Amino acid sequence: MNAPQLIRIDANGPVIPDHVFEDLALHTLMSKTVIFVLQHPCDRQELQARQQLFQAMEGAAFRAALHDCRTAVLNYENGKKLFANAATQLEKHFLGVLLLEAYIGVCQSMASLKGHGERPDQVAEFWLLQQQNELLSHVQTMRSILSDVCDFNLVAANPKFVCPARHKTSYYEQICRCAKALNLTVPQHSDHQIEPDQAVSDAVLQLYADQFAQLEALEQRYAAYMELDLSAELESITFLTDIWDLVDRMAESRIPYTFPSPSPKKEMIVHQAYDISLAAQNTGSIVPNNIYFDEDTPFYFLTGANGGGKTSYLRAVGINLLLFLAGCPIFAGRARIYPFTVLDTHFPKEESQMNSGRLAEEQQRVASMLSVAKDTGFLLFNETFSSTDDALGCEMAVQTAKRLSDKKIFGLYVTHFHQVRGRGFPLLHAEVLETAEKEHLRTYRILSEDKDESSFAEDILRKYQLDRKGLKERWANRSDKSFVSRG
Repeated sequence: MNAPQLIRIDANGPVIPDHVFEDLALHTLMSKTVIFVLQHPCDRQELQARQQLFQAMEGAAFRAALHDCRTAVLNYENGKKLFANAATQLEKHFLGVLLLEAYIGVCQSMASLKGHGERPDQVAEFWLLQQQNELLSHVQTMRSILSDVCDFNLVAANPKFVCPARHKTSYYEQICRCAKALNLTVPQHSDHQIEPDQAVSDAVLQLYADQFAQLEALEQRYAAYMELDLSAELESITFLTDIWDLVDRMAESRIPYTFPSPSPKKEMIVHQAYDISLAAQNTGSIVPNNIYFDEDTPFYFLTGANGGGKTSYLRAVGINLLLFLAGCPIFAGRARIYPFTVLDTHFPKEESQMNSGRLAEEQQRVASMLSVAKDTGFLLFNETFSSTDDALGCEMAVQTAKRLSDKKIFGLYVTHFHQVRGRGFPLLHAEVLETAEKEHLRTYRILSEDKDESSFAEDILRKYQLDRKGLKERWANRSDKSFVSRG
């Protein structure tokens, strides 16, 4: 069955590496299904189709319809497992009817997507065609046959199960839940599952041979409906609903979302972008920052004091670009972004995670990133080459920037090497917010910098809430005056 999907993934397209999600701290914020879909950037057509889907999710009716679809698909998948694991032929007959009923539920819920946009309409029309009136009539016939044979609650009177209701909660479990809700102590009890009796099954099948022959003929007719793989449907629905759950969670922290305009030219221009990975860390108020990369300034070094929000800014760039490339809303005020085809990151690793020394690992990774990235790539570096001395590390950082420039690759390079100033590359700098200083909080905003060498020292002073006069006074009043300036 070649069913149309709400979202479509190009299995032959570029794949964003696993480490990007680790570097951007997304594993605690997103489900495995979401991460899998985000690993596959989509083309312009698919990107716009997904944006339309998420725009439709702003309406409660579409969200409710998707919830019903997900419930129906999960019910079908569970029924398929039970059917495959049936212990007797009699049990298999009962579970087969339940499975076909679950299939009808999938058809009905998917058909309810109609009226919510072009892609949902395509899905709805397909499943509406699968919902045949003849199938509905035959399922009723199958249920009637089983009802004539024995109680459709699947319990025999002896009291052996002809076919245990494995999908239902036992009376013992229900009583235990009520007791726990009343704060009562539940005694230990072994609730054994009574297996179906093979002899009873054989006897019933022989006793009603004609009825079960009719039942088996109908099962064979609709066998294809009992072995469908709906994993793609479940993946699409889960992706959409999980992303929207993320939107709702961010709204609780007053973080807005927007749908970026796909740009025809290479650029990433975002007004008031948020690093949502901070939301999982309960850091309190998150300061948004502007992002501006275009063909004239495709690369920046980002410098400033440690703890100045540099990594958070890099993650804001990476996470929002990642979401955009998958057709998702991003967390910002407004944006215009080009659909880059490659996104990669390099963050420092612990020595224990490497097969070679840290510097050698960094050189190998950077070389690999540059070899894969094309002129439609975007690369993010966080303190790369910081394991070596400042002079060598700065030179290696500058050489990396030159290679990006030569290949016309977009990039952001976070570094504590303030010596990169004056080397011919645009600079961003972490600045302390004035309001934060008054509240004795270190809150930073990332700004474009065209300052001289002294700005680095000034930033250190601001970080520790000092000015030049205050520093001189503290220096004059220091307790240890053994150190004498040599001028």
